[in-house]
Amino acid sequence: MKWWNLLFLFVILSCANRANYRPASLIDIFNQKKEVRTLWWKGKVKIKTSKDEISGNVLIVAKKNPLLVRIEVTNWISGTILYGFIKERDFLFISPKEKRVYLGEIPPEIGERSIWALIRTIPVGNVKIFSKENKIELSHDSIRIVFQAYSSFQHIIFSKKIDAYYLPKHISLHFEIKEIFFNKNIPSRLFNPVIPPGFQIVRYQVPTL
Repeated sequence: MKWWNLLFLFVILSCANRANYRPASLIDIFNQKKEVRTLWWKGKVKIKTSKDEISGNVLIVAKKNPLLVRIEVTNWISGTILYGFIKERDFLFISPKEKRVYLGEIPPEIGERSIWALIRTIPVGNVKIFSKENKIELSHDSIRIVFQAYSSFQHIIFSKKIDAYYLPKHISLHFEIKEIFFNKNIPSRLFNPVIPPGFQIVRYQVPTL
């Protein structure tokens, strides 16, 4: 698996008191756009390409304003597969297996809103929305993001399952959230990357849509 596939798709595009929840309407979701300032969640991730497929555990920690994201992907065979950071429009991802550090910038046409939508697990921004069968689908050119299996935690609505597709490259990313918390105090030091000595620095340019 070339881990820039995960990087590429991710950049293009998130317990107690938890209950199954189906929003009465999209208004329920959009009314909560400003309620989440920080979040922390862990779960499962599956990455598929036209040639490969791999599953692992994922941990995401994020702040909304300014956008700060930390993501870690692990599995029991390889340990840490990939971990990385997003700071507003800049990203840095580290692949221990390849001993590489991927640096780059999120293109303006993707923007921070799309990243936050995927992490926050609800639609945001000016996109086409289709709501049916307890699912919400975002469609933007060659990208599709599907949110489903709604729940609520401390009255905040979120989607437990998120599927993202980049159609031209036949790449898909599938999240299933197992545990989530909102609006906790998150130390800023968690978003400070440390580049291991001897790792190759690779400048990565996200392809335009």
